[in-house]
Amino acid sequence: MKIFTTKMLALVTSALLLGACSQMATYENEDLLANQEVAAKSGFNLTPYGTGGNENAYQVDSYFTYSSESYTICYDEAGSFTVSFFAQNTAIACGNFMIQYAIFEEGVDLDALDWQNLTETNPSSGVVSATLTGLPTGEYTFRGQWLRTGSPTSCSTSFVNTGWRYATENLIVEECSDCDIDGNEFSGEAVTCGASREVNYTFGSEEGLSYFKMQGGLTNFTGDNAVIMITGGSNLSVVQATPGGSSNRIITVEGAVGECETITVNVKWNSTNSGGIITGNWSVKDADGDDLDAPVAGLTCS
Repeated sequence: MKIFTTKMLALVTSALLLGACSQMATYENEDLLANQEVAAKSGFNLTPYGTGGNENAYQVDSYFTYSSESYTICYDEAGSFTVSFFAQNTAIACGNFMIQYAIFEEGVDLDALDWQNLTETNPSSGVVSATLTGLPTGEYTFRGQWLRTGSPTSCSTSFVNTGWRYATENLIVEECSDCDIDGNEFSGEAVTCGASREVNYTFGSEEGLSYFKMQGGLTNFTGDNAVIMITGGSNLSVVQATPGGSSNRIITVEGAVGECETITVNVKWNSTNSGGIITGNWSVKDADGDDLDAPVAGLTCS
C-alpha cells in the first residue's frame, strides 16, 4: 500500500540581488518579521531567510529560480523550498520589492488569479525572504515587481515598475509514495536447471489491480503436475494444462494484487529436456487481454 507522509515544510523565499546604490542601508531579520501579518492572512507563517541553500537550484527563467532540483516537489519535501526573484540590475538598492503567489487555475488569466502577498519591503540589503509553512498539494505560480521610490538621482530606473514579472513555470506540490514499484513490473528468473527445475515469476503493481492473468509454459515436462507456490496476491486460482497432448505444460494464475504489492509465483517441475531454454514465454494481462508489462521470454539455463 502507498504510504503518504503527513508533514510538509515548504520555504518560499523571494530574493532581489542588488548592488551598491548612493545610499546603502542595513537590512535585518527583524524587518522580515514585520511582514508576517501580510502572509498570515493567507493561513501561512513567515519567517526570515537562512534555512537551506541553493546548491541544486532550478533556473525557471531569467527572473526566477527555485531551490529544488525541478519545479515539482513532494508534499513531504524535506528541508526548504526557495523561490528567488532577480532584478537583473545591480544598481537598484531602493524602492519597494514585492513578490506574490497564487493557486494556479487552468484557463484563468494570470492577472485574474487570487494573488496573495509574500513580502513587500525595501530591498536595501539585496535579499528579501519569506517562509510558507503548511503549503497544501496543488499548483502555485509566482510574480515579482519592483516599485521605484525617490527621485531619479537617488533611485535607479533601469528596472522600472511597468508591470509584474511572472514565473514561466509553476511550482507543483504533489503527494509522493515510498512505493518502489513503477507502474506494473513483471520479471522471471531461472533458479535451478537439470532434471529438477525451478523458476520464479514476479509481478508487482504500484496502483494495485482487481484482476490479472499470468500465463506461460514449461518445456518437455515429465512426471506429475508442477508444484506451484504463490506469495502475495488475493482471490487466486491456478490451472495446469497440457496443450494438444504434448510434453509441454501451460500454467495459468489469476487473481488480484494490492496497491504497491508484489506477487511471486514459484514453479518446480521435472524435465528431460537437455536444451538451454526451460520455459516458454510468460505474460501478465488485464481483464481486456492487454499486457500489463512486457512479456518475459523463455528462461535460459547456462
